[in-house]
Formats: sequence, C-alpha cells, structure tokens
Amino acid sequence: MRTGQDCGAARRDAKETGGKLQVMVDKFEATAERTSGKPVPLENVYAILPGTDEKLKNTVFLVSGHFDSRPSDVMDPNADAPGADDDASGVAVSVESARLLSKLAASGKTGFRATILFAAVSGEEQGLRGARTLWSG
Repeated sequence: MRTGQDCGAARRDAKETGGKLQVMVDKFEATAERTSGKPVPLENVYAILPGTDEKLKNTVFLVSGHFDSRPSDVMDPNADAPGADDDASGVAVSVESARLLSKLAASGKTGFRATILFAAVSGEEQGLRGARTLWSG
C-alpha cells in the first residue's frame, strides 16, 4: 500500500471494531487512452480484517467492487455513465460486508481464521488499473 491514510465513514466503522478492521487509501497514478496518455490521480480504498489462525492468516479472501463507470462511447467525457450495477452494487457489498463482519469479529463471538480484504477500486473501466495496483502493491 502506498499510503496509510484513513477514509471518513470507514474510519468510524473501524473504530467501532476496537481496531480489528484496518482501513487505508492507496493513491496512485495511471494513464489510459481515455486520459490521452496523461497520468491521472486515482485511489483504491481497502479494509483488512486480519485472520486469527496462525496457519491461515496469510490466506486472503477478497470482496471487491469498483466505483468508476463508463458510457457506451468511452471517449465522450460528457455522456452519462450510470454505474449502479457496474459497479456501485459491488462496492456496496464490499463496504457492508466489511462493516458487518468486522463488528461480528469485534463482538468476540467469532473470529475469522483467514484474512478478509474488502476493496473498492478505481480505474477499472480504463483497463483494470485499480485491480492491477492492488495486486502489484
């Protein structure tokens, strides 16, 4: 991860877990045809719920969505690009899963043996930029 900055509501949710959920913003630059080859700033948001089992904590389950969308004509910066299903719904699943599962872990009723990484990534419609940054980071 390139930065360790906290992110608004996610920081509040993480605080409620007694530190079990770790939230960070990963800032990076990317270029694409749509940006005319010029670097643009992008951000991914991650929440990590560390595993509790010494043997399985390095096993990671990923819950992810992306928060950018695009119109049919990707080169038209003024066209509507509704992203409710591609992929705001995926981001909603990731964020709500992080909130609920981290609260469950904080309650002491259960722990998760493997680590869970919740991600909201950007730049997906410009060539999977956010996902590539996640896996290369």
